[in-house]
Amino acid sequence: MRRGSTIAEDEALATRIKIALREDRETGGLPIDVHASDGTVTLLGRVDTPEQRAAAEALARRTLPVKQVINQLIVNQPEGS
Repeated sequence: MRRGSTIAEDEALATRIKIALREDRETGGLPIDVHASDGTVTLLGRVDTPEQRAAAEALARRTLPVKQVINQLIVNQPEGS
């Protein structure tokens, strides 16, 4: 059951975060999927470094009206590991 935001508001929030991620020098071009529901944002996908994972989460947290970020981004293992 939806409490606070509408589906359109959730989609708009996810879109704003996706655009910000795409335009950010640290996260631009990475395959990050964003889902939003009632102010909770979930980040999904793969990144190359822990710094990129942290940068994506920080960017999402700074976006209003985000209340919580669930960071499910996976850091790729270097080849040969």
